[in-house]
Amino acid sequence: MVVATGRARDLGRIIESFVAMSAHAGDKEVAEVRSAIDLTEDQRARLAAALAKVTGRAVEVKVIVDPTVLGGVVAQVGDTVIDGSVRHRLQQLREVL
Repeated sequence: MVVATGRARDLGRIIESFVAMSAHAGDKEVAEVRSAIDLTEDQRARLAAALAKVTGRAVEVKVIVDPTVLGGVVAQVGDTVIDGSVRHRLQQLREVL
């Protein structure tokens, strides 16, 4: 149906929308996490627990390996972005100094 209506390029965004809607229906959130390296299962579980505390809902972590993130992670849960990257922390230090 998506291809027939000429929206094949939008398929990725359509799938992400369905995943988010499904998570909301199950009282969950989907966190898109960008990291320079792939996270272990233990790291994913700890990150999901920390994000669950912040959001007040169960969180499913979707990790995207992004080499532009020098270190740390950048997490997006809905409209909220939590930037724990090394680049962001260095920028904060520059502003303080």
